[in-house]
Amino acid sequence: MNKRVVYGLIAAALLLAAVMLLQHVHEAQSQIFTNTIGMKFVRVHAGSFFMGSCEPADENMSKASPCPSGASVEPYASYNEVPQHQVSISNPFYMGMFEVTVGQFKQFIADEGRDDLLSDEFLHANSHGNRAAVSKVSWRDAQDFVQWLNQKEPGHHYRLPSEAEWEYAARAGSDSMYPWGDDENQIDAYAWYWNNATHVDESFTHHVGEKKPNAWGLYDMQGNVWEWNQDCWHDDYQNAPANGEAWLTGQCAYRVIRGGSWDDDSDYMRPAARNWIPIGSHRLVLFGFRVVLD
Repeated sequence: MNKRVVYGLIAAALLLAAVMLLQHVHEAQSQIFTNTIGMKFVRVHAGSFFMGSCEPADENMSKASPCPSGASVEPYASYNEVPQHQVSISNPFYMGMFEVTVGQFKQFIADEGRDDLLSDEFLHANSHGNRAAVSKVSWRDAQDFVQWLNQKEPGHHYRLPSEAEWEYAARAGSDSMYPWGDDENQIDAYAWYWNNATHVDESFTHHVGEKKPNAWGLYDMQGNVWEWNQDCWHDDYQNAPANGEAWLTGQCAYRVIRGGSWDDDSDYMRPAARNWIPIGSHRLVLFGFRVVLD
């Protein structure tokens, strides 16, 4: 084989390798989207998962409700987390890599002239840097932020996550008590919660992204701030949607919050844990939110 042929084969191989590398880089980059105000979003693929918990029937855990996922009974589970049921997420979506930060929320306040939100309580609660998760945000405040984003970026559709989407993303493919497994001792590595925040006199939201992400690259899904969801509140999952959509009937004066906060114990760091809050002007230092992009 002459040198010209050899060189040609080498060049072709190098070109193919370069093309494959660029394709790999493009595919990796397509998993993360950054919008015009610097918010990062992680692509969450479609799929199925088991939502909720298997609640022990008594304090001795001698009986338990059926557990279709095959997961262990969770000692901290609540009756509002049952029955455990399979949910199919048919369409991929982009979940905020981080909770909405103080800096991002202040851009909304400035653009929309919402000085009414800059109360002394809001400013005090959000005085720990622009990269801290914003708090003292009501469900309607979060909706106003989403509307502002949609107007700012025509062609994109931002919204709050459904409760099913939130748990699906928080579990990141796991069916264990916590996204990383059943070991409670690992919480400190993944979440700001009572033990490493309130207990040591750090009673405030911390900068996003300082703890480990879950398996899908999402940060602070547990702890830091409770995150508003789109769904109306229900006391359990009887007749819950199985397609991942928000449950928009029921007690709609109350909306679902997920994830726990810096002031909560380990039992609220479980992906299955859920709670509710009135949607009005109910603003507390424990409440923030995360945004989804279709």
